[in-house]
Amino acid sequence: ETAKSALRASGLPIASVDLVVYLAAGAIGEVAGSIVRAPMEAVKSGVQSGACSSTRDAIETCLLREEGRGNILCAWSASVVRDVPFGAVQLAIFELSKAAILANPDITFDVNTLQSEALLGAFAGFVGSFISTPMDVVTTRIITQS
Repeated sequence: ETAKSALRASGLPIASVDLVVYLAAGAIGEVAGSIVRAPMEAVKSGVQSGACSSTRDAIETCLLREEGRGNILCAWSASVVRDVPFGAVQLAIFELSKAAILANPDITFDVNTLQSEALLGAFAGFVGSFISTPMDVVTTRIITQS
């Protein structure tokens, strides 16, 4: 929401194009979130892939060793390539779906309930995941490379 508001208030020519604002806001949110997620994903991937024997071992391997931190940096770039399209598509699909439902007087669907937001979010997440799954595989392989 912060990114959407800032983009709309920016006065840029794109500020009036909903699709571009939603895509950009989703991308901005994912870049910010990836800074926190990348180290945690490295630990998770290390344990899940069997490259590390425990969470403690994964933390030591991924965060405390220079090689592990280097892998996180490489994986972060792959994560951004994966997460930015996911976040951009997910937010755009979610917002445009809500707008389309609200704009159609023949649809009597309350988009402001928790259930409808969950349904629209699940649909948007499915589309985003479908698009970004190949990069998820690449990211896991980068994180767990020897």
